[in-house]
Amino acid sequence: MAKGSPEKRIRFRLLRSQVGLIGGSILLVYLLLANILAIFQVYRIDREIVALRQKAAELEVKNQDLQNLIAYLKTDSFKEKEARRKLNYRKEGEKVLVLPNPVALSPETQEGEEATSSEDRVTSLPTYLKWWYYFFEK
Repeated sequence: MAKGSPEKRIRFRLLRSQVGLIGGSILLVYLLLANILAIFQVYRIDREIVALRQKAAELEVKNQDLQNLIAYLKTDSFKEKEARRKLNYRKEGEKVLVLPNPVALSPETQEGEEATSSEDRVTSLPTYLKWWYYFFEK
């Protein structure tokens, strides 16, 4: 009835226990890696959710600001202010005060054309010369 000698049985049990130990170890390592990867993925998704919620809150504030701006642009006071500024409108009985251009009246220049040409010369200079004149030519 015995299939083999006691030495073979012991050797077979030892071999079976070593294979089981190695297989169990591999399975344990695989499960640990799978759990670590799953935890990392959950952490990454949570960070993304927090960032998206923050962006949504910022967009909500921006949306509210735009709604307030739209409401202001629809008011009569804004329309009147823009008509006065852009179209030079005035109310009946209102007097408009026109001030002369301060560049044209400066004592350094006799005519407005000379003032604009000197301004053109200054703006056409390289940046380092503008800084030089700013610090040392005053």
